[in-house]
Amino acid sequence: MKRLRRILLNTVAAFSLLLCLATAGDWVNSYGHFWNISRDTADTTFTITSDLGAFYFLVTDPALSAHGVTFGYFPQSPTSVPPIENQYGATVQRWLPIRILRGRLVLATGRDVPHWVFVSLFAIPPLVRFRGWRRRRRASVAGTCPKCGYDLRATPERCPECGTVPT
Repeated sequence: MKRLRRILLNTVAAFSLLLCLATAGDWVNSYGHFWNISRDTADTTFTITSDLGAFYFLVTDPALSAHGVTFGYFPQSPTSVPPIENQYGATVQRWLPIRILRGRLVLATGRDVPHWVFVSLFAIPPLVRFRGWRRRRRASVAGTCPKCGYDLRATPERCPECGTVPT
């Protein structure tokens, strides 16, 4: 059971590290290119956009977009469309963790979440696993009991505190 738990936690940490690196890469890329994915239903359009250091999760009127699922990847240029905040009459504040956007010019509502929030969240599981690995390694190298941390220099064959036989 412990082995299965360790394998599961290592898999989660590895996947989380992969997502962290991918989000960090998209963060850097978002200043040169932007992408969006849209999905239309009968009464609303859901859109996810990565642009200028933030993810935007928007719900708009389907009359404003094409039907079905669409994907777009476009280069940023000085003449390209201004940041989404300008369309909603909001100021650009990407240091805030989450902002709610309500459209004045467009019939839409949405959330603005900076990339740094996702990079930070995805970095937590790998850091926790690395910290535990480092703690276990220090305990085993220092001549202490791997279970309770008792100093085993006087009794190296068995821990007098918990009875564990060190390996």
